[in-house]
Amino acid sequence: MGVVNMWDFLTKLGIALIVLGFIAYLVSLIIKTKQRKDILLISEKIKSLLPESEVIIENLNYFYQIKAVKDEKTFFFKIVYSRENHEFIITNTNKWIVNDNPKQWTRKTQPIFIRGAQEFININEAEKKVVIVYPSSKRIIRYLNESDTVIVKPQDKFLNIHFLKFDDLEKIFKIQ
Repeated sequence: MGVVNMWDFLTKLGIALIVLGFIAYLVSLIIKTKQRKDILLISEKIKSLLPESEVIIENLNYFYQIKAVKDEKTFFFKIVYSRENHEFIITNTNKWIVNDNPKQWTRKTQPIFIRGAQEFININEAEKKVVIVYPSSKRIIRYLNESDTVIVKPQDKFLNIHFLKFDDLEKIFKIQ
């Protein structure tokens, strides 16, 4: 009787693991579909701000997601996902993070690092580079040193990069 119960348990466990795997796959698929829709929306906005430009959408996991070419100028756009109540923080030249709980932030809090920051920084300095925090964030902050910070405005550049919220995208093209 013990072997039968064990076999029954393992069968149910196997089925449960298959169901969980399928659910994880579906969630992943939904997230990727949402990200593709977001990238298309952002690229349409860029097309409207840069008429007659060629807008190229790259792989979502690449260190930039959108490239626009117009009149021999190339713009690279990196999309960083954040929520309205999160903060985007430039901690130093090559580390950017999203703080998903600004009220509870301490030095011991495990940050959410943005992948591909260094590669994005290393794009040729002659190019225009824009980091779009999408859909928004509470604020964009840059550390000046260990304790001093500044609020980053859309017209500010750091390392020849504009850091801005999606809703501020128009501002960057007015100051070009």
